[in-house]
Amino acid sequence: MKADYFIKKNGLIIIGFLFFYIFGLHIAGDYGISWDENVRRYAAQSNIKTLADMIGLDDARLDSIPSIDKNFYAYAKPTGMIYGIPAVLIEELFGYDSMRDIFIMRHKLNFSFHFIGIIAFFFFSRIVFKNSNRAIFATLIYSLHPRIFAHGFFNPKDIIFLSIIPIFLLATVHFFQKQNLMQLILLGVSLGIAISCRIVGVYLPFLVVIIFFCYKVFNFRKTSKTYLISVIKNASSIIIISFITAYIFIPYFWGNPIQYFIDTFAAAKNFSWSGNNFYFGEFISARTVPWHYIPTWFSITTPIIFLIFLLMGFLFMFKDIKWRLWNDYIIYLCFSGIFIPLISAILFKSTLYDGWRHFYFTYAFISTIISYGAFRFYNFIQVNNKLFLKVGFVFIFFFGTIKQIIEMHPYQHTFFNFLAGKDPMLNFEGDYWGTSYRSGLEYILKNDSNDTIFISVANVPGSLNRHIIPDFDKKRLVYDFMSKWNNKPDYYLTNFRGSVSDYIKSNKKEKPFDNEVYSITVGGMKILGVYKVL
Repeated sequence: MKADYFIKKNGLIIIGFLFFYIFGLHIAGDYGISWDENVRRYAAQSNIKTLADMIGLDDARLDSIPSIDKNFYAYAKPTGMIYGIPAVLIEELFGYDSMRDIFIMRHKLNFSFHFIGIIAFFFFSRIVFKNSNRAIFATLIYSLHPRIFAHGFFNPKDIIFLSIIPIFLLATVHFFQKQNLMQLILLGVSLGIAISCRIVGVYLPFLVVIIFFCYKVFNFRKTSKTYLISVIKNASSIIIISFITAYIFIPYFWGNPIQYFIDTFAAAKNFSWSGNNFYFGEFISARTVPWHYIPTWFSITTPIIFLIFLLMGFLFMFKDIKWRLWNDYIIYLCFSGIFIPLISAILFKSTLYDGWRHFYFTYAFISTIISYGAFRFYNFIQVNNKLFLKVGFVFIFFFGTIKQIIEMHPYQHTFFNFLAGKDPMLNFEGDYWGTSYRSGLEYILKNDSNDTIFISVANVPGSLNRHIIPDFDKKRLVYDFMSKWNNKPDYYLTNFRGSVSDYIKSNKKEKPFDNEVYSITVGGMKILGVYKVL
């Protein structure tokens, strides 16, 4: 009966979500292969080998796969297996024998995880903002950030972590409301899964129990010994369950949980990546980024309307702090969820690169604050009770963002707002994930009829993206690491990562970029160039 009532009352909402999911599955095959996808697949295979060894499963397909301790990608970054292991198992169970089919399947699965997070964010928002229409509005904010929209298909690390955060937030509000054993367990499990996706999530259980303790003590003004012991027991149970869950979902930890956790946390705090970031027109070490690196990247890659109402949300939050603190505890939890990791990264001088993608998980918190600011502003429109003002507000809020997502497809991950300048790639990286290489390879294969085509690329994704090409055409592509290589390429492809001088020469059509046969221009930037080598 409850299910029937829910469907009747929320029929249009359900149809909307189903349409969005089907649409997402439909376009999942449009994206290229990103830098990290294959190594995360490789890491998951080693985890499966470890699981198979533990249960005594002997399979010849595992013989060529290294164990976790011999696979750098498995032990250096052992997290994210809640997505990685199912993805490999689906690949094997359904007998995918084409790399193209494997990566398209992974894109669909990646989006499915992201979609689960979207659904959870809707239910979380409906509780927090006490209205289905407002929950839809908040969910659109969460769903329609152009960069995160695209990453939802090809980013197997940051998006999976982000997808768990709304689930944890939903579990949090349920626990605060009901405070029974089942809700406590669900909250602890969701927190543990979050930690298993990215070790930085270790701060979340402690943040929740601090907010819970303050909520129980200051909101209800109870300080008896029995009451405080009860609160402490619940808080301790949440932390214990979360760490047990994290341990279960990270097979690498099973050998030596305490030491391996310490090692992983230390590596995450300051990962030993020695590359450079292109930032404000200069190349700087990823190990010595300035404190404003993440705030700047967020500010130049987020729709302006979102930024305005994020600031408004912060202003309203501080304005109301005296009398709304524990009534709106979730707002202050989200505020802390944003700034604790940001301040920690600054203090620890963490290695950061590729924009603010290491902080994508905070976008669930950010979306909540944006929504809070928007709804406080929206109260003014409600007072006037003029429908056209309300519709106009929604139109202004989302029209530009939706337009950008449509026009930039499938390169929404290169979105910049006007704060980045007319040509952002003169100061910042463009398609550093390299998915645009797919389109360059497809152009070559369509317009060059030779049976063998020699290809040179600027970086790894240029090679990886051959795997999403149909097998017949992929066999025509020969790279410099292949035995057929003749020491001279027919084409050179570049996304200009790490070379602003090449980018400037390309725009001026100076040698060796004077024979461009194909390029992709998005938002005033040339994110990919294809050049015929004479």
